[in-house]
Amino acid sequence: MTGTTSTKRERRQKKTSTAERFAPSPYSLKEAAKHADILSWISVVIFGFGNFVRKQYIKGVIFLACEAALFGFLFTIGLDYLPKINTLGTVEQGRVKVNGFWRYSAGDNSVEILLYGVMSILAIVLLVYLATLALRSAYKAQSVMADGKKPLNFIDDAKTLLDEKAHVGFMTLPTAGIVLFTILPLFFMISMAFTSYDEDHQQKFSWIGLDVFSQFLTGKSDLIKADVFFDVLIW
Repeated sequence: MTGTTSTKRERRQKKTSTAERFAPSPYSLKEAAKHADILSWISVVIFGFGNFVRKQYIKGVIFLACEAALFGFLFTIGLDYLPKINTLGTVEQGRVKVNGFWRYSAGDNSVEILLYGVMSILAIVLLVYLATLALRSAYKAQSVMADGKKPLNFIDDAKTLLDEKAHVGFMTLPTAGIVLFTILPLFFMISMAFTSYDEDHQQKFSWIGLDVFSQFLTGKSDLIKADVFFDVLIW
């Protein structure tokens, strides 16, 4: 009888611990959007502001540095290439004869426009994501102070990345590497498949949508035939 009772108790404890483990965070984006004060909402515009005013200076500096780096990229490189991504460039390479010699003027480089355009879009997505993190972090500090406690300092916060948040601590760098060296090049190459890039258009090309795929499937492509492709794929 005692063994049966203890077994039931252990099962209830396991169910309770599992429920607590997967319980929604009290500092989720949904909760932050509902209950964040004005100081926390400013963090959406000035990353880390809510941490600064609540004496989490190092975390605030990290958020602000990330925002500055992303905006620096967008206003220097992204501002030049992102507006051209719709056309992938319109200026053709030209040449002018001066004193009997040809002088060439470089046209738009569609590869650079596409590459930096994709990077700029990724930077914008990352900015939005960091804005949500900044809001959640500021709201967490706000909630902790509202309970009469002191927000964790940077050292204590970093220690949690080796304990209860070990999955975040150990997976952040690998995930960043996958995004930078796998997902970003993948998006770039997938985008290239919808352009007129070929051996005759390596510097200046444009979007052609699904034309290249229709030519491939109907056998009108000179580069590769559909039957050859599917034979290799099946093999």
